[in-house]
Amino acid sequence: MAWAGSSRRSAVTAPALYPTLRRYGDRSYRYGVGAVAREDDDLAGLYGEEQLVPTGRRVGLEIFSAPGLFSARDVVVVSPSYPDREAAGEQGEVQGWSCDSEGVRYAVWVPSRELVWLVDQRALIATGRCVPSPDRTQPVTSLQVSQAGEVLGAEEYVIVEDIDDLL
Repeated sequence: MAWAGSSRRSAVTAPALYPTLRRYGDRSYRYGVGAVAREDDDLAGLYGEEQLVPTGRRVGLEIFSAPGLFSARDVVVVSPSYPDREAAGEQGEVQGWSCDSEGVRYAVWVPSRELVWLVDQRALIATGRCVPSPDRTQPVTSLQVSQAGEVLGAEEYVIVEDIDDLL
């Protein structure tokens, strides 16, 4: 469940939310944390239990809901008239979204191209299908990447809880 906590990073404390809980092979847990306030966005990341202080407050799931027409794992088709010809007409899976003054854009994974495009919602066509939730009992692997984009290694974990499964 989503709850508010405070992260201790570089002596900065700010309210934060965790949308993902991971369990590692050594039985340690890490929380994927997102900031509540936009000015605290640099606090987003993975934190161990020892780095978080629970506040006892809870937040509603609506804060994690997609803001526009689509949700995580929805299968969509990029409009054939989309300006990027490599993505135009391709089928993909919504994996995230971004909202700004230009509107809602979705991160769409296109398996046939093995790429993700950030596409305006007006350029996406609904298929009415959704990719099933992943099997949460199986370990997954994630690359560790520096802020400069260097691959630092990989780690394996099991996702114990993910907010997308509750929406």
